[in-house]
Amino acid sequence: MSGADIAAEVAAALAEAGTATGSGPLLSTLRKRTGPDVPWSGLPLDDDDNAVTVIQSQRKERDGQGMVLRTVQMLLIEATGAVPEKGDRVALGVLPADVEESTKWLRLGEIETVAPGGVAVLYKAMLEG
Repeated sequence: MSGADIAAEVAAALAEAGTATGSGPLLSTLRKRTGPDVPWSGLPLDDDDNAVTVIQSQRKERDGQGMVLRTVQMLLIEATGAVPEKGDRVALGVLPADVEESTKWLRLGEIETVAPGGVAVLYKAMLEG
């Protein structure tokens, strides 16, 4: 079994988990900015929207007395398509064809790649703000 096969199985498992615990897979849009990476080029950036399956979770960080210091929002993102990077945006529950001007976007923070054997099978992304 190749790494790509394993990544496809992980993507199927994310969809199955969404179906088992919610109203179905959380199909979402990952938006990447493409174009010149220098601000003085004068050229506008383009949006490259990609469909991804995700699972949204949160973790509460507590102090020694058990008081919640902060809540960390996190996404598990399939690794069969576009590679998420810090600064990319995601619209949860919105497919690329359904993106509108009023679509709510969340910004990705730090990304951790789960890649046993050197092939990405899953991404863990922190949400900013």
